[in-house]
Amino acid sequence: MASKSRIVGVSKTLHFLLPRLVMPIDGKYTLKLLYGYRVYKPGLSDELALFREIFLAFWGLATQLGLSRSDEQAEGWNTTVPKIIDNAIIGYLRNRAS
Repeated sequence: MASKSRIVGVSKTLHFLLPRLVMPIDGKYTLKLLYGYRVYKPGLSDELALFREIFLAFWGLATQLGLSRSDEQAEGWNTTVPKIIDNAIIGYLRNRAS
């Protein structure tokens, strides 16, 4: 990736490999919702800590909402719990902006 920040690319790769476990993280929506801006951490260990923080936040959200495989759809946008959360974030922020 051209950016010095690796969290977006790594999270999307991990989501591709482990779609039911890892939520894709992006700067425009995920980081903006959690932190109000696109977070940049200069070191690899700092980015790993940020990834862990985000992973635990969304694991907690999925648990609190009681999301499970029964909420997933075989086709379309909400194929996994992480994508359900990701799509909800995008929808929420887009709606708030309009």
